[in-house]
Amino acid sequence: MATQGKVVSPGALCTACSKIPPNLFLPGHGVSHELNLSSIADSGSQGCNLCAAFRGGLNRILNISGPKPIENVSVRSEWARSKQASSQGWLAAYDGDQRICRLRFITSYHGDLMVPVDEDPPSIYAREVDFFGTRQSQSQQPSSIDSGRCGLSTASNSDENFSLMNRWLDECLDNHHSCGINGMHIDETGFTLPRRLIDTRGGTLRLVDSSTIPLDPDGSGPSYVTLSHCWGDQSLIPKCTKSNMKQLMTLIDFGSLPRSFQDCITVARKVRIQYVWIDSLCIIQDDADDKNAEVARMALIYSKSICTIVASAAPDSSGGCFVDRVNQQATSPLSVDFSYERIKFTVTIYPYLHDFVDMVSNGPVSTRGWCFQERQLSKRVIYFTEKCIAWECRDAAATEAQPNMASRAWRHKYPNFAMASDRVLDCVPAGASFSQPNWLADEQLRSILLRDNPAFATGGIRLGYKHWMDKWPTIIEEYSPRALSSAYDRLPALGGLASVISGLLTKPLDPRGHAYLAGLFRADLVRQLCWFPDVQDPRSRRKVDVWPPPPREPPACTSKTISDRPSLPSWSWISVEDPVRYYDIDTFFSEADMEQELKEESLGVNGMRYSDLAPQVLESRIDLVVPWYEFGAVSAGRIKISGLALQVEIDEQDFISDISSLVLPKCYAMMRDQKGKHFWSRKRRPIEMVQTTGLIYFDTDPKELPRMTMYCLRLGSKRSLVSSCNPVHVGLVLIKVEDSKLPGGLMVGPWFRRVGMFETWYENRKFLERAMRKEFVII
Repeated sequence: MATQGKVVSPGALCTACSKIPPNLFLPGHGVSHELNLSSIADSGSQGCNLCAAFRGGLNRILNISGPKPIENVSVRSEWARSKQASSQGWLAAYDGDQRICRLRFITSYHGDLMVPVDEDPPSIYAREVDFFGTRQSQSQQPSSIDSGRCGLSTASNSDENFSLMNRWLDECLDNHHSCGINGMHIDETGFTLPRRLIDTRGGTLRLVDSSTIPLDPDGSGPSYVTLSHCWGDQSLIPKCTKSNMKQLMTLIDFGSLPRSFQDCITVARKVRIQYVWIDSLCIIQDDADDKNAEVARMALIYSKSICTIVASAAPDSSGGCFVDRVNQQATSPLSVDFSYERIKFTVTIYPYLHDFVDMVSNGPVSTRGWCFQERQLSKRVIYFTEKCIAWECRDAAATEAQPNMASRAWRHKYPNFAMASDRVLDCVPAGASFSQPNWLADEQLRSILLRDNPAFATGGIRLGYKHWMDKWPTIIEEYSPRALSSAYDRLPALGGLASVISGLLTKPLDPRGHAYLAGLFRADLVRQLCWFPDVQDPRSRRKVDVWPPPPREPPACTSKTISDRPSLPSWSWISVEDPVRYYDIDTFFSEADMEQELKEESLGVNGMRYSDLAPQVLESRIDLVVPWYEFGAVSAGRIKISGLALQVEIDEQDFISDISSLVLPKCYAMMRDQKGKHFWSRKRRPIEMVQTTGLIYFDTDPKELPRMTMYCLRLGSKRSLVSSCNPVHVGLVLIKVEDSKLPGGLMVGPWFRRVGMFETWYENRKFLERAMRKEFVII
């Protein structure tokens, strides 16, 4: 007869949890226990440790604090595969046959005990390694879990945690080759230190000119720590200005600094790093020349830093890194005494502490624009999140609850460390330059790469031009939703990462224009023009009364290089304020990429060949706010493209109302034709009983579209945004700009600007018959 569990420490169990059958924790017993989600939410907030632990695990998937997709979960026990008695297992929550969360537990028996164990299904470890399982080796999949360190310290700034940070840093410096060598962008510039650093030596702080700091014997600068944080109210941020810089170089009052600054300095001292770089104090904020120079070196500053400290949970500078751990209920192991028949044992259940993805991807810092590239550029990062401290470097990741490093090369075996999107520079081999394609011929470098990154041996990591051009649309999708205090910063806040990727590309001298054009790379410009406002984001689907909407003017600045009539280039994603997506960009295809003999094959329409479908970028020009910084803010930009284009004339009568129930942008019939073809939804439902030979959708939806002449400029083919007609021709929808509104420039008009995109199925002969080759200057 089972007896009711008794709590030893800490906290108490609720009535439902106290009824858990004790034999649930004994191998070989196929029992389960039902828990109600509402009860878990209520009891977890009122003091039940087990409910609190389950709530943490379930919240991520089920959002039990909001609408509840299911009412009850079945709690079962799972065990590591073994033919012998096991004392370690998981308390798993199931919705039917689907496992949605599990907590690790250890059973400690009082006295000798041998329990027969049924062998678990072989898919347990193939399917998932629990978050709290510390790996035994980087070179093999674990067969069981050890106890590890699964609880948290009582304070994030405990001596135990500072020791852990030192351990991570030492292990990385000693063993991670990819993290220890500067990138080519640093070596080629000879960069040593930022212009200014904060000296934390002794009990005082002061700002120092880096030119006065002695270099290390190898000619490099001494190590320094960088801070990544949310500014919040800028009026409350201490700043270096022309008037107070002399005072800051004498003394910085530690007590007057906001908590995030204080905590960063404390961490630097605890990990024995003398110097700290904090943006507002190390850049002269009222000196435009100094700001421009240091912003242009942001890639160097964060890449050269020995470690970046991230105040992940702080909404502003007063929040700090060291988050108060008032409620230990959901972050400490729970021990419960049980007895079953003649067996007495203690079960210790370990909490769900949010996996690495949750910790790094959530929090105020993850919503800020500047912080995006700061994480991407840093070789090593320590995150101070709401629940836990986490580590990330080029080679590995770890957390306070999972202190042993999970190697990046093996991270796919540890789902809790697998990022939805890894840092893009983590795959760059240390010391390699992609402007020299034969870098793998270096046997010494190759042996190091194969040793540290086994995926290289099987081609698991792609290298070269195509790799980086495939990455860039993903970067834009992740970056564009992030907030900035100043709209002027939208390109500069990404400029450091853009400059590094630009340096990894082969860049032959191109007399036709810049290699980087207002957030897009010229080498892949045709494909990168295929951005579109995020249809799932309500901010992107605002309807406007005046259409076409006026061009978006660049943020105010004092540069003398701005054109008389500036406007942000309509062909770049920076021309819209809202998040953008590259829908199905991986399916994009351009006939320019075809084999030469295939290009010459006939299309069977008007004597056209496949090569006639491919557009050509003829010219480009960018007006830079800072003339010497290619990756900074722009005041205007224009490109000249030759391509197949169709002139159409449409108005609100061409609106296809049925599509509004399928996708968010308003769609218009590109051409109506009685012999046309129906568009179908991806669910094979007809969109409307109207025949059209293509669809047009706009970057900004009009409330009422006036009669307008538009030009559909083909870029290539890819999967349809709204229908099952695949592949489809896709391209830009352009309108002609009035001559009286033209900005000055060297290119000869007529001038056009982007207002949206179009698509029509690939076999549409009407489009090919009516379209003509035409040149467009797009501003």
